[in-house]
Amino acid sequence: METTATVNSLEFFAEPFNIAPENKITVYRYNDDFTTPFHHVNRTLWNYDAKAVRALTPLGVYGFSGEQVRLGRCNYFFNAFSDSVQLKSPIRILQLEVDKNKVFYSDDMEFVFTEANIIGVLTWDELKKLFPAYTEVIDTYNEVLATNYSQDSTRAKFYQAVDVTRRLCNAIPAIGGETTEIHGITHGIRVERNGYMLCQLMGVDGRIVRPFAYSHDFCRLNDGTDPGHGLRAANHIELHREFYKYHFGISDTEVDLLKYACQHHTDLLKSDYEIVNICFDADRLDLTRVGTVPDPNYMATTLGGIYAATLQR
Repeated sequence: METTATVNSLEFFAEPFNIAPENKITVYRYNDDFTTPFHHVNRTLWNYDAKAVRALTPLGVYGFSGEQVRLGRCNYFFNAFSDSVQLKSPIRILQLEVDKNKVFYSDDMEFVFTEANIIGVLTWDELKKLFPAYTEVIDTYNEVLATNYSQDSTRAKFYQAVDVTRRLCNAIPAIGGETTEIHGITHGIRVERNGYMLCQLMGVDGRIVRPFAYSHDFCRLNDGTDPGHGLRAANHIELHREFYKYHFGISDTEVDLLKYACQHHTDLLKSDYEIVNICFDADRLDLTRVGTVPDPNYMATTLGGIYAATLQR
């Protein structure tokens, strides 16, 4: 697959797509004024008169959810303002409407989908109402715009606001007291953290840890008993293989390991692959979120067993 996006990687429509009310998801994105900012995916002109957009490549259309922004882990939201100041180019924050069945990947920072309805461009006041924690960032950004990016003191004030807000918002959620579903974003954040920790201590390449963290439960039908969700996740990854290869910089072999880890994370105690075992344990070490203390005897790695024993104590 070509890794350089073509100029016609997005198609725009004069009428919105028909989305069932129960499937609607509100998603946001930013544009570099008239142009989409994602050079690696679909750098092209955005049609603001259109009512819908569809991706013409396997890499999809990018956006972020309100939850991702509120968790403070959405670099795309922060970078929208920072890039604008650095590049001296204005931005627009858009609101989109996506069919949940058209979303094929999401993590702590982004949603990736095949198509969406374009609701419109948000005003700065609307944005502050949606994300009040970012009021100072938005206000100081507008001060920079008012000076046409020319005053060093105003830019310094903006960067200070970004730094303070990022530190206040960007914290890995603790176990307990969550308002999100038990297999949602915060679970993925902790699985990713656990996986990278195990990889670092065991000296294992962890390139599939992040996609595993957010994909292993992606195809769940509910938060309870769902024995087929692992296989559905593996099949979903295969359907979007080119996205996973390019987006995460992984090989076909690593995609196969990712699929295997997702398919068997609930029905296999241990595999023949060290990175797959690390993925298993990264997930199991977060069982405490549902009131279950991990059992050292049911961990796939020695180090995972040690951490589970510590949790038991």
